[in-house]
Amino acid sequence: MTVRQDRWVLHVDMDAFFASCEQLTRPTLRGRPVLVGGVGGRGVVAGCSYEARAHGVHSAMPMHQARRLVGPSAVVLPNRMAVYRVLSRRVFEVFRAHVPVVEQVSVDEAFLEPPELRGATVEDTRAWAERLRAAIREATGLPASVGAGAGKQYAKIASDLAKPDGVAVVARRDHAEVLDPLPVRKLWGVGPVAGERLAQFGVVTIGDLAAMDDDDVAQALGRTVGPAIARIARGYDERPVHE
Repeated sequence: MTVRQDRWVLHVDMDAFFASCEQLTRPTLRGRPVLVGGVGGRGVVAGCSYEARAHGVHSAMPMHQARRLVGPSAVVLPNRMAVYRVLSRRVFEVFRAHVPVVEQVSVDEAFLEPPELRGATVEDTRAWAERLRAAIREATGLPASVGAGAGKQYAKIASDLAKPDGVAVVARRDHAEVLDPLPVRKLWGVGPVAGERLAQFGVVTIGDLAAMDDDDVAQALGRTVGPAIARIARGYDERPVHE
């Protein structure tokens, strides 16, 4: 049976953006472990290619540690923000050619809520996201991952599932299957401190939080923030996409 959903929010995240920009503008770097960031003794990784991530490197890691993990094949580059901004503008031009409202999260990610996807099926939504990815690739040469869900949080989680260079669509009907087993730290607002507090209540996954008693939620996370996060864990994220 074809199931339609009243709301679809998309989260677009450019894959390994800084490193991808370097590999795009310097073709000899393609397929190589690229580390972008501070090159001095206290430098940190601002971005890294998937070839570098295969060695265990991640953003915000000390550069000396990243270089040690990758070994002599590492290509270490200072960031070129002027180049990244130019390519970012091209990406956002593609967004604005497809939707009237773009909520920019950072230089390389945004939320969209295409009006034509209201009441759309999973298949329609996936096809729309694939067309957007193709348009980004054609305009910029860069890879992007797109996640779609019934709200911002679910779209963001879906884009993580889509990486690298893919599309993931999480329908509301599939929340229990897809979202409930994920670590509760996947939710916005659940950082290390909140995660530790929830762990004291035996809450490890999103599903655990969704099933948590409201009084316990308030005790663990506070009476203002707690209910809002629990509501998202239970599948309700009505926050609008806005400029």
